[in-house]
Amino acid sequence: MSLRPPSQVSGPSAAPSMPRAARKLIDIGVAIEMQPPGQQDHMFCHSILAQLCLPRVRVNGREFHQRSGAAWIHLQGGLLDEGAGPVWQPLPHGVMARLLLISICTHAVRYRTLDIDVEENAAGLLKRLRYDLQGWRYSALRQQMHAWA
Repeated sequence: MSLRPPSQVSGPSAAPSMPRAARKLIDIGVAIEMQPPGQQDHMFCHSILAQLCLPRVRVNGREFHQRSGAAWIHLQGGLLDEGAGPVWQPLPHGVMARLLLISICTHAVRYRTLDIDVEENAAGLLKRLRYDLQGWRYSALRQQMHAWA
């Protein structure tokens, strides 16, 4: 029996009634199994951040607090000067904010440094985060970088 991604399987066992999302998930799982991640693919997530997370959606207000047992996280929105004086920034939220935080933590732990290299430009950072270079990703990255600043 040979292992082939489900998209390459034909015949009665190909399960044509399987939903597209399920097929895609299986294809990705097979691809990961066939080419496991290397040392540079591993990311660091602090145990507190594994218990608690950043807001999933935009938070109305300037503060966010979450608690789990003795662990807690508290975020406060800040000000950023974008050229015309200080502007209140939203709290970091969503997938991009979490990925940026984990990327920053990984860089600090891997290289044992407090200086974090965030690339020369947005395209470089998106590539490092393994995102495609679609236009809306640039705006999401910019918004979340400002929120972290």
